[in-house]
Amino acid sequence: MLLILILNTKKRTSMSLGLYPAVSLADARKLKLSARELRVKGLNPKTECDIATQSIKKLDIS
Repeated sequence: MLLILILNTKKRTSMSLGLYPAVSLADARKLKLSARELRVKGLNPKTECDIATQSIKKLDIS
């Protein structure tokens, strides 16, 4: 499993980028850079990912 640590002001959280053979190391690096860009903008990457996942699930149900 490929993980990144997200450093917030009060606690550390981790976010899975996927399982190794399914997600290549190059793709994991791109995902890590995207997460860093979200942190720079003041957004929590894990929260943003959860919101995107929920919206995709809503589309699948409809």
